[in-house]
Amino acid sequence: MKKLITVILIITFIFVLAGCGANFEVDSANASSPLAQMNGYSSVNRSAGGESATVLADEIMETSNAEVYGETNFNNTQNQQVEPERKIIRNAYMDIEAENANELYDDLTVYAKTLGGFEFSCNRRNFDNFSVVDAVLKIPPENLSLFMSYAGEKGKIINSRVDSADVTDEFYDIITRLETKRRSLESYYVLLERAVTVEEIVYLTRTIDGIVEEIEAFEGRLRVLRNLVDMATVNLHIKQENDPNPIRKDIDWSSLSSDDMGYFIRTGFVSVINVIAAVFQWIAIALIVTLPIWFPTLLILFIIFKRRKKKMAGFAGNVPTIHDVHNQIPNEINNIDNSQNNLNENGNNNQ
Repeated sequence: MKKLITVILIITFIFVLAGCGANFEVDSANASSPLAQMNGYSSVNRSAGGESATVLADEIMETSNAEVYGETNFNNTQNQQVEPERKIIRNAYMDIEAENANELYDDLTVYAKTLGGFEFSCNRRNFDNFSVVDAVLKIPPENLSLFMSYAGEKGKIINSRVDSADVTDEFYDIITRLETKRRSLESYYVLLERAVTVEEIVYLTRTIDGIVEEIEAFEGRLRVLRNLVDMATVNLHIKQENDPNPIRKDIDWSSLSSDDMGYFIRTGFVSVINVIAAVFQWIAIALIVTLPIWFPTLLILFIIFKRRKKKMAGFAGNVPTIHDVHNQIPNEINNIDNSQNNLNENGNNNQ
């Protein structure tokens, strides 16, 4: 029985120590945080008249928490409200052939203005007997179908496509974040007016600057989305019928008709010729551009080659040929024979 009581007391003592240690760690973490140190979290600052700083630190913490959790609460409120208006971005792409590309584009621009649109960008390329126009028009989304139908009546549409992107969630999420950031900014301005110490002023000033930057970024993104939603974008590519490089049309690869085959043969042949011409053009451009590099190099190599050739020629002139060697051999043999005869005669005379 005594042993059981002893074990129970020991276990109880261990749990008490563990609880004290956890409380000590929490207090130490709070005391070591930059915000607590800045505003006099320790008991020394409290006893030295730092109660106002501590209250200000608590309000800063509450403002930060409101900034974090306020967005969640606001989002929940938004979800409980009526379904918001959908925000859709629409982009149209049209490849058109016409007898006169410039006249057709001017006609389409005038019609776009009557629908409430405007010209965003335009690139006209005029060649000898044909023209190409690449342009971007802005049209109200509700009038996009009317504009595309009108373009089909005035020219031959080869390819057309309309893409849509739903940005409703992003749009209203930015609005929510903006409202939350603006409320937080007002709270921080109030706290800045009540700040006393330099540390408080520096901390609040940096926080306010960061919030202002975030608000400006959100406002910029919101303006972009509103512009894209309010006006549909129409990308036009207009060519003339006598253009040697006609517009490629979308063809179903499941089966090819005779017209499709002829179209591929013509466009493929023209494309190959254009590629070959482009390769030679770029080679000529590369040679001309690098002329200051390779021309002096070739000149130096030519001079070195000529000098080496002259040296080899001089060295070869001093070396006897095979014919000369053959002519000298009999003379050397005769000289040896004469010397031998002279030696023999002298020997006979001496005897």
